[in-house]
Order: sequence, then C-alpha cells, then structure tokens
Amino acid sequence: MFLGLGAAASADNRMALVIGNSAYKNSPLVNPANDATLMTGTLKTAGFKVTKLIDADQKTMKRALLKFSRNLRETGAVGLFYFAGHAVQVRNKNYLIPLGANIRDESELDMEAIDVTAFLATMKRSSNAFNIVILDACRNNPFKSTFREPLDGLAKVEAPRGSFVAYSTSPGKVAYDGKKGNSPYTLALAKAISRTGLTIEQVFKQTRRDVLKATGEKQIPWENSSLTREFYFMEKDRQFAGKKSTITSLPAVGSTFELAYWNSIKDSKNRILFRSYLIKYPQGSFSPIAEEKVRSLKLE
Repeated sequence: MFLGLGAAASADNRMALVIGNSAYKNSPLVNPANDATLMTGTLKTAGFKVTKLIDADQKTMKRALLKFSRNLRETGAVGLFYFAGHAVQVRNKNYLIPLGANIRDESELDMEAIDVTAFLATMKRSSNAFNIVILDACRNNPFKSTFREPLDGLAKVEAPRGSFVAYSTSPGKVAYDGKKGNSPYTLALAKAISRTGLTIEQVFKQTRRDVLKATGEKQIPWENSSLTREFYFMEKDRQFAGKKSTITSLPAVGSTFELAYWNSIKDSKNRILFRSYLIKYPQGSFSPIAEEKVRSLKLE
C-alpha cells in the first residue's frame, strides 16, 4: 500500500463516498447537492473512485456506508467519506440527517439518523492504512424545538488511529450554507485539494484561511488527526510502485479546479449548475457550452 498517490495512480487505491442532502421537507438546504457534485469531480481528478449520492434517505445511506466500509476492508484502499447536509449533536454524539427522517424526540436519533461515531468505528475495523472523513454538516439544528437541550453545531470527535476528521466549522458552531452555489467550506476545500504538492495538513490549513476570509472570520474550519504518515491529494512528482509517472506537467491551479468542476456537471440536466459555473468562470474554457445549456435546459 503506497500513501500519497496522485491522480496518476490507479483509482482502485483511493475510494470515496460522497453524499449531499439538500431536499429536506423541513429546513431544506440550497447547496449540499451542488457541494457533493463539486467534491465528486475534484476527488476524481485526485485519483479517487467515487460513489455519489444526492438526497439519500436513511436506508440508502446505511447501505452505501456498509458497502463502502466492506470495500475498504477488501481492498485496503485509502478511504474518504464526505457529507454535506444537516447534522446534529446530542450527548456528545454526532448524527447525520438523512432525507425523510421523522425525528420528534432526541431519543429517536439512533433509529432515524446516522451515528458518526459508529461509522468511524466501522471504518477503523476496515484495517486499511488511511481514512479521511469530511463533514460540511453544521448548518443548523432543524429539530431544536423537539430536543430537551438543543446544541448548535457538532461535538468534538477523536479521530481513530490513521484517520483524519475534518469539520466545516469548529465544535459547537454553525457553518454557512453559502450564497454562490456552494458552501464557502466546500468551495475552498475543492480549490485547495486541486493544488499540487500540498500535504493533507496544508490543504486544510489553506482551506481554513480561505473560509475565514470568505466569512469575515466568522467560520473557522476544524480538524482532528491521528496520522503518522504523509498524504497528498495531488503530488508534484507523482510516483506509483516506485516508478515515476509518465505525466510530466500539470495544469495550473485554476484550470485544474475548473476542469474538475466542469467534469462534475457536464452531463447534468440542471441549468442551475451551469449558471453556477458561469458565475465562477465567466471567461472559462467551457463558458460557451455552459451558456447554451442555461438557454436550452428547463429549470429544475
């Protein structure tokens, strides 16, 4: 198992599960579906084999999480789990909220939601070398009125050995959903991941700086790590099994990020995603195609 593989390495050595839940019946969110789409394209560029779910209910999420964990156990691949949507904390435990969750009391969370700690334990038992968990999921608590002691944000969770857990904001704080088609956290993270030669710690430090700037220093991303080895999403000098890749040059940071974003939306039938691309890249390489998509597609 070789850590620090770039996009030149086989995607089988890197596996990701990406979930974005937006269409909640109560307290719907604008950007998680877009965020999941953007992250999918970015991770594919970084060599991950990605499974993406949009607006998933509990049964769908649990099946995907179970399959993901089993695949990590069978392959030993680097694992990355990303979730955007609603999440809550109760008694120092964090729960991801699926679509269709009918929670009338905090005691029902175990039956209706996804326990983050339990999933981390499952990932740990996979015995693979490296796991990354990214939660852009602290926007607000949609069940505050039904909880005895409602708390904002998520609770601090210790990262199991060999893992890296990242939150869009610090423990107990609420993150911004964003007004530009993506959350400020995922937008900054996708950009940082696309930069070559950064360790995972440097990627998230750059993300933190960008989010602080974008939110007027109101949102501070936070991480918990138990890593003992280096990891790169995108290496400058890519190597696999001790051999240099035939790739000798990479696109500039901006074009890499743009390409990842475009690849993630190019087959979509939702013109809002193409409008988002045009806002980000008014002079982008794919602007003419995006403009035509906006004109021809129906609003979804």
